[in-house]
Amino acid sequence: MKTKIFINARFLTQSITGVQRYGEELIYAFDALIDSQQIERERYEWIMLAPPNLKRKLRVKHIQLHVVGKLTGHLWEQIELPFYAANGLLVNLGNTAPILKRNQVVAIHDAAVKRHPEAFSFWFRNLYNVLFHILTRTSKLIITNSNFSKSELIGCFRVKESKIRVSYLGCEHIERIEKNDNIIKTYGLQYKRYILAVSSMNPLKNFQLIQTAIHLLQDFNIYVVIAGMENSRIFEDSYLEPNNRMIYVGYVNEQELRSLYENATCFVYPSKYEGFGLPPLEAMSMGCPVILSTAASLPEVYGESVLYCDPNDSYSLVKQLIKIYSDENLKKQLIQEGIDHAKSFRWQTCAQQVFAAIEEVLKDECGSRP
Repeated sequence: MKTKIFINARFLTQSITGVQRYGEELIYAFDALIDSQQIERERYEWIMLAPPNLKRKLRVKHIQLHVVGKLTGHLWEQIELPFYAANGLLVNLGNTAPILKRNQVVAIHDAAVKRHPEAFSFWFRNLYNVLFHILTRTSKLIITNSNFSKSELIGCFRVKESKIRVSYLGCEHIERIEKNDNIIKTYGLQYKRYILAVSSMNPLKNFQLIQTAIHLLQDFNIYVVIAGMENSRIFEDSYLEPNNRMIYVGYVNEQELRSLYENATCFVYPSKYEGFGLPPLEAMSMGCPVILSTAASLPEVYGESVLYCDPNDSYSLVKQLIKIYSDENLKKQLIQEGIDHAKSFRWQTCAQQVFAAIEEVLKDECGSRP
């Protein structure tokens, strides 16, 4: 009889940001590992469980999709999901999981709600703090994206170090997406040298630093394109003053995002807090030089393949921008080093490491049976 592995697929009801990207790419990578028999087909039965308000379906060969229950959102996850996942291991890839389920693995990507509660809405930070405090104690294992996040989860939620597994993300998904240059034409970007910034409109992403830096660069004909989704239900306001050199394009699809990466002069990510930081890797793989802040996990993940700025010092960012705009050799060097660095981050490797954690739990479960 096959061992059942259920995957919490609530992320398929949400717009794609970093967390949803993580979930989808791991599903595809698991499916490829099953197809190549690196994960034994005869041994495991893989089932995605999703609520009825699906936004998209994934094209996979070996992982079933079961749409179950009548509720949606957190209510579905907390009330109905445990019932449908009762006779197997539940794998949760999107930060949250049912608190009544014990036989589960949970991916928690960072501890931002605990470390920076001011960046989140009242209901969101309180809900997630409660969930994280419970899930870090009751789940079999916790998966996270960097050693920095591991140390944050240990410090903020007193998780035992032995209970956490670290697996870096991949970025090759951006390479298989067909670009859509319509967004370049819509905003007249083919005539502009622009800096690109991509993220949800979370105050921790620190877009204000970019705005201040652009104001200081009056003598340079530099524009900034900001792509990202606002969500007042999750984040506190991240107000940016109107500026004729700042172009807000809002939420963009994958095809538009690739085009923005490929046409940008550089990519800037001045975040004050990151558990991993996926967009800079996407930019690198598209040949876009990158400037990052020195905060949190970013130096761990990106090493010497980027330029760094102080997230609290706009002059630090100005200095690095001037280097990229005035030194063509440096720009070419950063492009090549970025492409090479991005090649070392693959979803298949991530999936292999996550599956190793899943197998740990399954073996412990078998060993504990009388």
